[in-house]
Amino acid sequence: MKNFKYILTHSSGNLTVEYNPLNWNNFNIVFKRSKQYYSVLRRQILDSDFPFDGKAYIDTIYETYGIDTEIGCEIQYLNKQTLAYATLFDGLIDLSDWSALRDTTSVKIIDSSVMERFASRDKIEIPLNRTDDLDGNSISSYTYLNSMTIEPVNIEEKAEYIDAANIINISASENGSFTHYRGVDDSDFDFNTIGVDADLPDVTLSVASGPLYTNNSGGSITVRFRIITLFDGLITITGSGAWDYLIQAWTGKNGATKAIEIIGSGSGADADNINQSYDSDYITETLAAGETIEIYHVWSGNAGTATISPTFGMEPTQIEVFEVTDGSPETVVAMSLLHEIGAKLLEIMTGVADPLYSALLGRTDSEPRTYGSDGDYSFIGVASGLILRRRGRPRTPLIT
Repeated sequence: MKNFKYILTHSSGNLTVEYNPLNWNNFNIVFKRSKQYYSVLRRQILDSDFPFDGKAYIDTIYETYGIDTEIGCEIQYLNKQTLAYATLFDGLIDLSDWSALRDTTSVKIIDSSVMERFASRDKIEIPLNRTDDLDGNSISSYTYLNSMTIEPVNIEEKAEYIDAANIINISASENGSFTHYRGVDDSDFDFNTIGVDADLPDVTLSVASGPLYTNNSGGSITVRFRIITLFDGLITITGSGAWDYLIQAWTGKNGATKAIEIIGSGSGADADNINQSYDSDYITETLAAGETIEIYHVWSGNAGTATISPTFGMEPTQIEVFEVTDGSPETVVAMSLLHEIGAKLLEIMTGVADPLYSALLGRTDSEPRTYGSDGDYSFIGVASGLILRRRGRPRTPLIT
């Protein structure tokens, strides 16, 4: 009876080799602590050179299935007392170092642990977006442990008018009843940068309306705006008799917001200093079809038999209108952690399903020896280090 026999297994068929191929007389298994992979690796210390049917078996599988396939290799030894064979080493033929000569085929035999399988294939470049492992099998899917929330993104187009020196002077004396509407001084300024829907109202208006923006889209639309305006100056009344005046600024959606109101009344000569400002800050409104954002000013009253002589300014100094287009809604994106990417990389390379929880060391059922408390270790930290190590620092040990 032979001291050793090799049982080769593959999906295409099995082969038991019972003769003594080259190097079997020097059979040894080396245990090597790898500083690069932070693990203990086991492999046959010398290459095995298979002649005859062993060579034909390995070559046929390699040429048919390629370097990515795996051939199981159980090495059994003869117990001289019981004359029965027992498992000495249960591993894999590493085809990444396959070498065929005329009479023999030389291969390495390694253990089937995740780290040894990875170490044997570490030099093979692979894309991370593969959906199968190197043996062509589908890889597992992983539950992402982190997520990232992307806030909604809206697109804003802006029409802007800023002129700190803008003044619409009111200086004409008034007798009797009067009403005047004023808009914005738009001389030498192109406000309609977001299209014809946005336009500054003329300085002189015929009605109580001063659209800045009109929704002509046919549907609802969101706008954001800010309006700053001011009344500042003096109103002088001469003569006799009762009189009154009214100064207003109207803004907002459809011009319905009374931003400023100054009221004066009396009898006979008088003088009033006026100074009142308004800053809407930024307001968001939803406009139905045809609705508007407006600004206009009102100067009205009744001088009676007196004379009202104004010397004040209407000062709309800042107007901003933003047309808002809804972009992407809030999105929750699954973020893969380092150990999840590492696990995917390991599964592609080794073909081990769910390697996050696979054994790091030898097979748990390898008899008569077991290694590292049956090799029952969590792979999470090592997978994290694996992906870090593969990013441009091939000589750096795994970081866990």
